[in-house]
Amino acid sequence: MIKQHSKLINQIIAHVYFDSNDKSVVRVAFDSVLKILGENDIIVPQKMYEETLNKVLEEKLVGKTAANEPLKYIIAQAILNTAYLLAISKDEIIKYKIKTNQV
Repeated sequence: MIKQHSKLINQIIAHVYFDSNDKSVVRVAFDSVLKILGENDIIVPQKMYEETLNKVLEEKLVGKTAANEPLKYIIAQAILNTAYLLAISKDEIIKYKIKTNQV
């Protein structure tokens, strides 16, 4: 589990970058992050996940820290922890589809 967690963090960090015009702005390639999560069977409801993650990052980071390389790790950790909290299992998806006659 620790190896997988570290691997995911490193993959996510690769998609966290500083804006080329304003180094105080950090950007996340969100589609790439969702792809990484999905490839590792961490399925999250996209809209809810994005909204929750924005709130978490704003609360933790805005005006509280400088934009530097260690910040990428903090952001990647927040991304992954939020995904774990909001993850939906495949069984839950199947049950929902059966319940709503989408199968």
